[in-house]
Amino acid sequence: MEKEYVISELIRFSEIKDFKKEYLYFFKDYYEQAKIAYSNLCEKCIEYEKIDLPYDCLSNPIYCVKNRNDLKIITLYEELENE
Repeated sequence: MEKEYVISELIRFSEIKDFKKEYLYFFKDYYEQAKIAYSNLCEKCIEYEKIDLPYDCLSNPIYCVKNRNDLKIITLYEELENE
């Protein structure tokens, strides 16, 4: 499944008034994969961390491996899970 599809389905679920949390089961693997991928630092950031320099993934530098779609999946999934 494409990440864009997962995001669109999670958005659709968030718009359903009587949403059942059991539906999240189908997306748990994608959520877990997104969390793992998003928690990884790129080689540049690891180098910066070793020499106590700050790194900023939020500014989305070119070398950054973090994917904004992963962040969307994590955020949407956790919002639905905590409703």
